[in-house]
Amino acid sequence: MNLVKTKPEFSRPAEYKNYKKRMVMTLFIFNKSNYMDKKIADDYVSSCDANSRTASSISNTTENSDTISDIRCIPDTLRHTIMNQYLEFRKIGSWFNLVYEYKFIYGDINSKFTDLKFLSKY
Repeated sequence: MNLVKTKPEFSRPAEYKNYKKRMVMTLFIFNKSNYMDKKIADDYVSSCDANSRTASSISNTTENSDTISDIRCIPDTLRHTIMNQYLEFRKIGSWFNLVYEYKFIYGDINSKFTDLKFLSKY
């Protein structure tokens, strides 16, 4: 009998995907222009408001904070997934900072990166 041990699959929660999608959308819009027109801004705010009403909340109790702070209790596969998600957010944030610096710190307000399509994989 051949038993193959496989790692459990951890799917990304819908909330994580929504936040990541909004971050990438914000980056694309900011790269394209220095401002959002009213319709896009209203749509963006309403989608964020809708998500915040359904977002989960974790109560700040001593019991939860002790459990969350002890990373040793998290299985390796889940820890790997969490770190990958963290790195994806950091990459998107780094690109946002780069666009900001290019436009505002170095003074080329109309500049933009020509191809950020690779960010859609994040």
